[in-house]
Amino acid sequence: QVIRADLRKPIIVQGAAGSGKTTIALHRISYFLYSMREIFKPDEMLILAPNRLFIQYTSEVLPELGIQRARQTTFTGFVQEVTGISWPVVTQHETLMKSIEEGTGDHDIALWTAGYKGSTNFKEILNRYMQWLKKGYKIDQDFLLAGFKIKSAKSINHLFYKEYSYFPYEVRVHKIKAVLQSELRRKKKQILTKIAEKYDEELDKALFGFKDRAKRKTRVSFLITRKEERLKEIKKEARTAVQRFMKHYPKVKLMDVYKQLFEEEVFASLIVEDSQELQEMRKSTIKYLKKKRLYSEDLAALLYIQTFIKGIDKEHQAKKIVIDEAQDYSFLEIYSLRRAFHTDLFTIVGDLAQGIYRYRGLKNWEVLSDEVFRNVNYLTLQKTYRTTIEIMDLANELLELMPDELPKAEPVVRHGELPTFLPRVKEWKTSFKQMMVQLQTIGMSSFAIVTKTQRDADHVAGELEGMEVGFTKLQEEGGMSDRMILPAYLAKGLEFDVVFLYSNHHPYQRKELDIKMLYVAMTRPLHRLFLIGNAPEDFLLDQVDGELYAAHTSMHPNV
Repeated sequence: QVIRADLRKPIIVQGAAGSGKTTIALHRISYFLYSMREIFKPDEMLILAPNRLFIQYTSEVLPELGIQRARQTTFTGFVQEVTGISWPVVTQHETLMKSIEEGTGDHDIALWTAGYKGSTNFKEILNRYMQWLKKGYKIDQDFLLAGFKIKSAKSINHLFYKEYSYFPYEVRVHKIKAVLQSELRRKKKQILTKIAEKYDEELDKALFGFKDRAKRKTRVSFLITRKEERLKEIKKEARTAVQRFMKHYPKVKLMDVYKQLFEEEVFASLIVEDSQELQEMRKSTIKYLKKKRLYSEDLAALLYIQTFIKGIDKEHQAKKIVIDEAQDYSFLEIYSLRRAFHTDLFTIVGDLAQGIYRYRGLKNWEVLSDEVFRNVNYLTLQKTYRTTIEIMDLANELLELMPDELPKAEPVVRHGELPTFLPRVKEWKTSFKQMMVQLQTIGMSSFAIVTKTQRDADHVAGELEGMEVGFTKLQEEGGMSDRMILPAYLAKGLEFDVVFLYSNHHPYQRKELDIKMLYVAMTRPLHRLFLIGNAPEDFLLDQVDGELYAAHTSMHPNV
């Protein structure tokens, strides 16, 4: 149903963890290219991945589907490529981890800023700013050649503000330049003829109006010389007339425009009401822009401004766009993409229950159907094929702790062992190594240790160093392996036979962000789930039915 849904309409797929939404999205691309092969080419497809790990995974799948020529990148990579901005970007992962590890939580101005810069309110500020910027393109002088009017300022402004209003500002200027060049070529000959005729009339007067021969000779000689000089001057002036006139238009650079937005006088003129948060956002933005640094939430605004000023070059255009893990996108990120590509042919897949960046991401899918796209197809994939009923029951129980009702996964009938809590006691490393041997003997081959924070990932990696268990820390730019240590934000979309959740410095708390991160981590295993911590409360197990998990007092469970 999802693969074959109307290919001429945007589609939003709410897919539970392990429902196969990513694979289905890739098959939809294959079906799309097969069905519309006369219209669309693979390199006109753009797949926006959540991270480089996803790209590694899909790169292995795409050749099998015959769509390996489809372009793949991240939103950050796409914006940097389109705008040519190479400043370092502080990712949403880094912002989130900093907030968690410093314990600032809901009072973190960085999180508030990220949320605001992705909001509909910020889009309205950008719209007002673009209208203000557009006024700077108004011309108040006629285009002249030798005092002759080639085109009036009024008609030139009419071209910019009316005739070419659907083009980006710089494209309009380029088109106006072409019009002025054409008009100049057409009228230059007329002007030269008029000038020549004027001097010829004066010559006739001199020839027949002066009785004094010496005076007549002097006047005629002067007029002939002056005529030649004047015609040369006009021809010379014509060669650079358009170029000189075009200097009336502003030369703008994207980063300069973005910096100007946060200047106190400019920003104050664009907002309805000021606040302490807006002031702090403005000051912090100015501070890091001076250091030539960006945050991930700046990229949507930069792309949005780019669509007004320059537009998107043909080489970066796409006719069909696929976004995975779309719940982590802000409203403005998707809106700016829609504006950049001028198409509704989007396939958007995600899971609101896994929205660990909710402070900046989508809180519901309705905002896309109401504010971004028209005639959206909305479908759900709630059956999960990845994990066992026992693991999924515990994960779903956690979602009940959320203030909002979220779509829950429905596991297929496949039973397994209960998720097991293991205390992080003194001898845990030795017992862990023994468990790994036992798990391998029963056929388990891929393992992951998933933590809440990067700090805990670094800690457990240090703890296991020298234990010869083969685990390595996963980096977003690095490769995949069968034994990885990674924070939960990098785990989305990945799956393993066995997952160990590990908590030491940063236990999960009963708040939305932590619950979603824990849900993401719990839904990674195919077969077995272990939770290693100082107490069951580290994983909110005291908040759920005790029948949903097994608790051991030592690190010697029967695997």
